[in-house]
Amino acid sequence: MIKFLLAKYKFPLLISLVISVLIIALRLEVKPLNIIFVLLGSLMGTFILDLDYIFFTYIVEPEHYFSKNVLESVRNKNYLGALQYIDYHKKELRNLPLHSALFQVSLMVLAFYILSSSQEVLGKSFCLAIIVQMFFEQAKDYAENKKLDAWFWMLKIKPTKSMLIIYFAVLSILFIYFLSLL
Repeated sequence: MIKFLLAKYKFPLLISLVISVLIIALRLEVKPLNIIFVLLGSLMGTFILDLDYIFFTYIVEPEHYFSKNVLESVRNKNYLGALQYIDYHKKELRNLPLHSALFQVSLMVLAFYILSSSQEVLGKSFCLAIIVQMFFEQAKDYAENKKLDAWFWMLKIKPTKSMLIIYFAVLSILFIYFLSLL
């Protein structure tokens, strides 16, 4: 199971480590407790998007075949099998709330509030890690499918290439601005 988790989360954990180092460097952080909070916040932000599959299985559609198969594996204490099933079949799920542009925009608003009004490094690193993980998931989806329609399901239209360029340009500029608020 450890091998599977390390293989699945190799890049997300590396991204979280990089964002942690970036936050520590930009803040010129020397307090050991704050460094631990930065690392902890980034680590927690790594796994937030995977909550979609838990929500889907237990709350949104427990009668869906995906949910039934995951629940059966969990009931049989086959946690590795459940994780492998989720990883293999996750592309079959649509309209996941955390895997959406609406959540991403909401997160950007929340991140602005947290970064501009709080001195707590745990929340700041948590928000920034989630934002970076979303960018990574979107890049991975685009590399696999050459489209990001699943992230814009709430719009009921397919985003054009120019719309995507503008969207990601604005989000990237906001992210760079957020780094300046550290």
